Amino acid sequence: MNTAARLVISLSPALLASPLAWGWHFDYRFIERVGTTDTVVGNGATFPATPGAIRRLRIQFGVFDDATSAAPAGGFIGWSLGTITDSGGVHNQRTPGRLANFDFIVGGNGSPASDPFQFLTAVDASLGPQTFNWDIDANGMIPPMPAPTIRGLNTFVSVFELSTTPGLSSYTITVGGSLFAASSWAVFASTPPSNNNTPMVPGDDTPGSVSYAPTPLPPQAFVLPPLVLNIQVPAPAGGVALATLAALAGTRRRRTDARHTS
Repeated sequence: MNTAARLVISLSPALLASPLAWGWHFDYRFIERVGTTDTVVGNGATFPATPGAIRRLRIQFGVFDDATSAAPAGGFIGWSLGTITDSGGVHNQRTPGRLANFDFIVGGNGSPASDPFQFLTAVDASLGPQTFNWDIDANGMIPPMPAPTIRGLNTFVSVFELSTTPGLSSYTITVGGSLFAASSWAVFASTPPSNNNTPMVPGDDTPGSVSYAPTPLPPQAFVLPPLVLNIQVPAPAGGVALATLAALAGTRRRRTDARHTS
């Protein structure tokens, strides 16, 4: 097994640590994305919705200081053994599910693999090793080694996106799993660049690189309150309900046809 492979984290429920073991804490929330604009929805919020109107939702995580201790310097590095549960039916699809940087683990976008879904399991949205080019600067000199990118440290980072299409009844979306942070990012491979002892001669430089992997802390389960979103659909009048049902059926049929012809 190579060095990078040994640094990939494998988690199981037996590894989950008590949240009381830490002074710092994880936090998590939903946001809604419209175009490229994000609006905070929060956790435990009531989210007014209209039958048939698709809403794009992102799940965000972070590690945060508290009054007694600082959050781990390596930031948030993953959500594993993840579940998403819809209390009311099949309303959801991944758009695309795991987001960039948190899609390192092959096959970690949840089970079942098909959309739409009501209950999703086996989500693994984790960061992998980071590799950076380390090149000679414009003056022909060797610059400092590039530092790793730290995500979700005293701020939220978007990890997963789904879209939900409300029907005629209200429902909840509940997110579970285990969360993990890193105490640091450690160098596991580095090749410094070289100017070949001729800083002022362009074109004869040898580029370098550096690779980091996270130093993980034991993961934590979601603590109270869990991550929940209450989708609230107003009860329509009888005639409106029939028309809405017909529109929803047409929308789902068009999606099915599009998947079969694409």
